Amino acid sequence: MFCTQCGRSLEEGDAYCTNCGAPVGHKQAESCKFSSSCAPSYARVQPNGVKSYLIPNLLLLLCTCGSNVIALIGLIFSILTRHALNNGNIVLARTYSEVAFICMTISLVLLGIALIALAFFVLLALCGFIAQGVMN
Repeated sequence: MFCTQCGRSLEEGDAYCTNCGAPVGHKQAESCKFSSSCAPSYARVQPNGVKSYLIPNLLLLLCTCGSNVIALIGLIFSILTRHALNNGNIVLARTYSEVAFICMTISLVLLGIALIALAFFVLLALCGFIAQGVMN
């Protein structure tokens, strides 16, 4: 069970949230599990550190001209994270956020490898031009 105010995990029998101090009602928390009307607006936007990684995944997709499938998957999960947050489903939002973060990390590594390979081939080409100029 999670606090409807801040999204922190709660123990069974807790009367108040240990993070924000909000009163916990077991019936209210269960009925609010999938309802966006129970959580305040600031909690729905970004409760307790849940990040959507929408901008980084979008930038990675743009940097790779749309060819990075993993960045596209990360972007989809970023959008799903925002959707789950807007619906007040914090547990699902955290799961989507983790997948979006993993996709973002993998995309960054792939982009770094591609840039290193590009630099290597540019250096090889320059060395080839220099060698041809010296031989002629």
